[in-house]
Amino acid sequence: MSPYRNPFAWLVIVLAFVAGCAQLGAPAPTSVGQSIYYAQSTEIALMQSLDNAVLAGTVNKGQATQAQSLISQIDVTLTAARAANLAGNTAQAQSQLAAANAMILQLQSYLAAQGVKTK
Repeated sequence: MSPYRNPFAWLVIVLAFVAGCAQLGAPAPTSVGQSIYYAQSTEIALMQSLDNAVLAGTVNKGQATQAQSLISQIDVTLTAARAANLAGNTAQAQSQLAAANAMILQLQSYLAAQGVKTK
């Protein structure tokens, strides 16, 4: 897949770069907005891991459907966090972010139990 033909590929490349910076010791997010974007990049990386696992046959359709359901819940929760943050409701944004992070950890554990590498 060429990034020139698929604009989503550029997003994946940028987010992979951001995730790589985090692993190399880049500074932790300092605001709720940055934390939301960091969680969003983690969500996208997990989606990519799931896609790769499906293509490789590591997970079956039922497992992928279950993981995709959790990814959808994470997306909805991060959207709510982003909206609350933009509205100036930091407490609500932090609450939604904490819920999303808990679901991200749950998804990482689930994928690891299925033999999917997420790092």
